Amino acid sequence: MFPRPDLVCFLAVTPELAQRRVLARGIDTEELAHLTALDAGYRALPEFASFVAVDGDADPATVSAALDRAVAGVAGRR
Repeated sequence: MFPRPDLVCFLAVTPELAQRRVLARGIDTEELAHLTALDAGYRALPEFASFVAVDGDADPATVSAALDRAVAGVAGRR
């Protein structure tokens, strides 16, 4: 029904770090078991092999640069 996306980036953040970041925002909370299940669920998708995994545990500048490279790679194919 929907067109296949040109790019899907998966920000791979360890569930423990994701939980710390959520708590640091101070807006909501997330259970570690829920975050672990979400991570496993995404990785179990049949399409996951086509995702570009980006190390979301890295510092913001490194994550941003990795996303820029991924998008540039797709934009260069058009």
